[in-house]
Amino acid sequence: MLIRLYTILLLLLLAVPLLSEDKMVRDFKLKDVSGKEVALSDFKGKVILVNFWATWCGPCIREMPDLEKLHQAYKDKGVVVLGLTVASKEKDIPGMITRTGVSYPILLGADEVAGNFGSFNSIPQTFILNKSGQIVAQISGSTAFAEFEAEIKKHL
Repeated sequence: MLIRLYTILLLLLLAVPLLSEDKMVRDFKLKDVSGKEVALSDFKGKVILVNFWATWCGPCIREMPDLEKLHQAYKDKGVVVLGLTVASKEKDIPGMITRTGVSYPILLGADEVAGNFGSFNSIPQTFILNKSGQIVAQISGSTAFAEFEAEIKKHL
């Protein structure tokens, strides 16, 4: 029994490097709320925070002011914040942007590119990409400014 437990523990420890390996995100293009096409590759060489959200998601809306604060604090320091909408009615998005006061880019119809980031089944879902475009952090659920900032600082 004890040998079996040690074997399982050893296998888990050996798997950790495989699970934490950085994943490169495939490039994609989506339109922003003004209709302009935006590609992930437009931000090459920058640290990118990608936040999947929906207009009907309370926790998503609650964290948007902290994402805006992060955007304002780091936009001139090589950091980009992108909001990618999923499962939302396009007509509801401009009002939500106005209501939350965000000025970072909001990209529409991200359902089709969500798979580029791997598997997730809840929102808000946030990914931090390093300057090479690799996922270096994934944050599930509503998060505060301090946690976002701590993750971003690791990759500047």
